[in-house]
Amino acid sequence: MTLQTVYCSKDIFEDIVLSENDANELGILYKVLRDYSNVVIDINEDEFLDEIKNNAFYKAFIKREASEFITLPDFFNNLEEENLENFPTDVFLVDKPIEFTSGIRANKGILVLNSGELDIINKMHQPLTCKFSKGSKGKFSAWTELFDSKDMHPINSAVIIDNYLFNDYQVYRSDNLLKILTSLIPRDLSIPFHLTLLYENNEVKYKQERVVNIIKDLKGFIVRELGIDIEIGIIAFIGEQQFHHRAILTNNYFISSDRGFNIFIGDHIKNDSFVRINWVYDSVCTELGEILKKIHSDYLEEVKKVIAKCMRIESNLIFAAGHLENRLLN
Repeated sequence: MTLQTVYCSKDIFEDIVLSENDANELGILYKVLRDYSNVVIDINEDEFLDEIKNNAFYKAFIKREASEFITLPDFFNNLEEENLENFPTDVFLVDKPIEFTSGIRANKGILVLNSGELDIINKMHQPLTCKFSKGSKGKFSAWTELFDSKDMHPINSAVIIDNYLFNDYQVYRSDNLLKILTSLIPRDLSIPFHLTLLYENNEVKYKQERVVNIIKDLKGFIVRELGIDIEIGIIAFIGEQQFHHRAILTNNYFISSDRGFNIFIGDHIKNDSFVRINWVYDSVCTELGEILKKIHSDYLEEVKKVIAKCMRIESNLIFAAGHLENRLLN
């Protein structure tokens, strides 16, 4: 599993490590830092070495296996000049004014918090599940209603894996995909949103020329409706089942649907499905937390392999079209 990095100011780090057994945002962050993260702190090297020598908490973190604990004060000093959008799954817990932290979340799609905003972690740490039954009109009659009930920002990139992508594409487009994207993409984003879609193409549902036109259509819709630039790539692959879940991977969330994301036709449900929306560190105190983060990380690694293969072998069945760079895949 690829570890993320948490960039942490000294004061916030020490508040977190003193909260090991707390059932609040600090206790949650303690487990994220201890078990799943490289940790970078903002003190100078001499102070860092002194803390490691004399502070039991620092000693414990430096002894973690397969995880780094380092200091980079210059990085923190120049944080305003860094391209933070290129740290899509990392977390920044920093001593900065709210104007800076909230601005980075909105404009760059990165999880940056100061000490007064850590309650956002509690909100992220609340999973949402919904069962859809074919032919019924349930609690949610559109993806926008479901997704708007669970704030999944900050976000600047997404990967959608759905083998049903081109089954009845016009319905998928209007009643499903466009509503999903409308909910996911922040209106205040100041950088292009990166979107990668993957689907199994065993039946040659669409050839590459058609997919290129679909990319243009989707990009045009997002630019017109949201005023946000977007870069889109679509990957067609064949062979054995690559992915167990039909999923949407974002910077901080793992969204799964048993029957894919082609669920709605109008405001009615056309397919049974069970949808889960989870922060990748949900239930960090249990095995589920480890599994979700590992699945999220492993899926991104598998997507990289599929894209590399499709770029080597191009045919009517296998191809990679559009913009293939995605921050989540770097």
